[in-house]
Amino acid sequence: MRLNDSAKDSLELATDDLPADQILMAAIGDLQCAIVIGVTTDGAEYFASSLISTPETLYLVERFKKFLMSLDDEDDDEEDD
Repeated sequence: MRLNDSAKDSLELATDDLPADQILMAAIGDLQCAIVIGVTTDGAEYFASSLISTPETLYLVERFKKFLMSLDDEDDDEEDD
């Protein structure tokens, strides 16, 4: 999976959670489509997608899930060294 520079910076530089608004603002103008999954300030689950197709939305969620799981595997490998 190819990440843009701002996504790479977010992953590499963050040592604490970042404000959701900061992440969303950084994406404006760069995305062809978007899926937002989060938790509102009052604790409710939030989901929105710019895609009308449920299968396409699920496909992207699964691709990103696989990518995120590979990051966790890389962290585990570094701990073993």
